[in-house]
Amino acid sequence: MWRIPFIPEFIELNRLTRKEAPGELVKLSNGYTHYQLCGPEDGYPDILFQGVSGPYFMWDRTFNFLTKSGYRVLRYD
Repeated sequence: MWRIPFIPEFIELNRLTRKEAPGELVKLSNGYTHYQLCGPEDGYPDILFQGVSGPYFMWDRTFNFLTKSGYRVLRYD
């Protein structure tokens, strides 16, 4: 099992936590990618990405702020 450090807690990645995570899975040519797309369809688009070692939930506060401000926001693992 993978454990992702998130100060001051850990989230264990397994089938259950992946099902509980908001968003969808999309099949790509080299596997699956987890993503979440929210906000009004006519909102200004914004993409949040975290690099190699960070999980998408590190953007929770920013994601929520932007979507509530009318942006169309995509974040992914």
